[in-house]
Amino acid sequence: MHNIVHIDEKWFYMTKRNRNYYLLDGEEEPTRTIQNNNCIGKIMFLTAVARPRWDSEGNVMFSGKIGIWPFVKEVPAQRKSDNRPRGTIETKSIKVDRKVMREFLIENVLAAIQVVWPESDVGQTIYIQQDNAKPHILPTDPEFLEAISRTGMDVRIIQ
Repeated sequence: MHNIVHIDEKWFYMTKRNRNYYLLDGEEEPTRTIQNNNCIGKIMFLTAVARPRWDSEGNVMFSGKIGIWPFVKEVPAQRKSDNRPRGTIETKSIKVDRKVMREFLIENVLAAIQVVWPESDVGQTIYIQQDNAKPHILPTDPEFLEAISRTGMDVRIIQ
């Protein structure tokens, strides 16, 4: 279990339907800029974690946290609204498919593993474990295997 990186996706809503605010006297309630309570946006995140490592004295050598990345893109607004002018940069969710998942694994997960992986485990096989969701890439994906060969690490995908 030392060399297994677990990845998974999770949806989060941008805001809640009802919010409670504890305000001081004279403090204004924050404004919410959603059009309709039934159409609250949500964002999916990709998370990668591994088993933490401690030294003989109980100090943390590796926390196990590799990274968390949102599936979003920033695009300019096409129309003006009461809340913002035209051209303002907006954050939009990306539809996650196999191509997007491959891109995130190569550009984000592999890069983060190279940066944070413990020195004592360099050279050992690292397994990326994913569930069988449709957008996950296959262990034999040629673009992913090519990206691994460029890093010089021994990384394999298991499902």
